[in-house]
Amino acid sequence: MTVEARKTRKQIIEEKLAKRTPVSGFRLALAFDLPKGYVGRWVNDVGSGIEDMLAAEWEFVQNDGQSVSKTRDNSSVVRKRVDKSRSNAPVYAYLMAIEKEIYELDQKKKASDIAETVEGIKEGRASGFEGRIDGRTTYVKHAVL
Repeated sequence: MTVEARKTRKQIIEEKLAKRTPVSGFRLALAFDLPKGYVGRWVNDVGSGIEDMLAAEWEFVQNDGQSVSKTRDNSSVVRKRVDKSRSNAPVYAYLMAIEKEIYELDQKKKASDIAETVEGIKEGRASGFEGRIDGRTTYVKHAVL
């Protein structure tokens, strides 16, 4: 008698469930293990998103899952089709990564900028905008209606 034959039906089902990926329900379709010490983000290949990320020192994650590179060779980087354009051309999301230390410094700077803006709003000024919010709307501290 083999080891498999001695397993109960319940044990066999439990083993299969542990290995199984469900066809429906919640799945992390874009889940991926990143190289140690990196933070990742999926970036769609539309507009200037990829170029903006490269300029900010983000890099492509390679298919080996262990390395990153500034080069986008579609056969060697992690990418997934996520949509299609109006002309039915495929739109891909590329997995990009940056060192965790740089990411955390960026997040601190972003939080500081937000706090400064909130403080400016509380004080009745729109710092950094020189009185213009979006190029069309003028910030007014007091208005008499």
